[in-house]
Amino acid sequence: MLLALLTLAAAALYLPGLDRIKASIWDEAYYVSTSARYAQGQAHFAAHPPLGTMLIAAGTLWVADNDKVDWHPLGAERAAADEVMPKDFDWGGTRLLPALFGVACIVLFAALLLELTGSLVATALFSALLLFDTAIAVQVRSAQLDAFQLAFTIGALWALVRAWRTGSYPALFAFGALVVAAALVRANALVLGALALPILWRLIAARDWTRLWRTCLAGGLGAMMAAGLTLTAYLVATPNPPDPSTEMGRMDLPYFSPEQRAGSSALPGGGARYRRLHGV
Repeated sequence: MLLALLTLAAAALYLPGLDRIKASIWDEAYYVSTSARYAQGQAHFAAHPPLGTMLIAAGTLWVADNDKVDWHPLGAERAAADEVMPKDFDWGGTRLLPALFGVACIVLFAALLLELTGSLVATALFSALLLFDTAIAVQVRSAQLDAFQLAFTIGALWALVRAWRTGSYPALFAFGALVVAAALVRANALVLGALALPILWRLIAARDWTRLWRTCLAGGLGAMMAAGLTLTAYLVATPNPPDPSTEMGRMDLPYFSPEQRAGSSALPGGGARYRRLHGV
């Protein structure tokens, strides 16, 4: 009941009016540009791993009403300037998934507190502090990476506590998957993996080698699943090489294989221009 109430309260705070501000907020200009390259199926590099940007792109392309947008000028540079943004661009879809993950953060935080304290009162009080934190509310209502990483991190902590208390292999699997998912939003989340060391040390001290390798296997399989699914999604979403007629394409193409660079000839005017510039 408490989790349901927190879900409704978070949704009421985070979801309405996402399209009210019809201009980029903070780093949204970068993520709109990245979404534009996903819309064109172009492989590209970014400052962060791809999971978070793919989630923002999913909202921008699949949920938002942006069917008639000309994505080429939006993806040509590192950040899409407000001057080139279409007047009818649907910002609500771009911000929807971060806001939904913001709602998930509240629910996962409450689940973590229940696991730690077993107290509904303590869980309600401390969850309310996070729920009504205006900085969190502003952050998750714009298309930023923070909501994704925070949700995956809190989920990983919940799974870790479950694994410590019960030795549950599904919890260990979830911990590995969520740590890697958080790291595939921002790489710094890899440090969360060190939190599993007390569980491993307890098994080593007990010389329980069977449970030790099963624990490592469960966490490792979860990590590989998260990495494999993200890589597969990225490869499916970006079958085309970068566009050498754009600033971002010229920056990215030198890091691709000669075969991939040659594929840029399929882009209008792109291949010829790239070959003139680089002699390939």
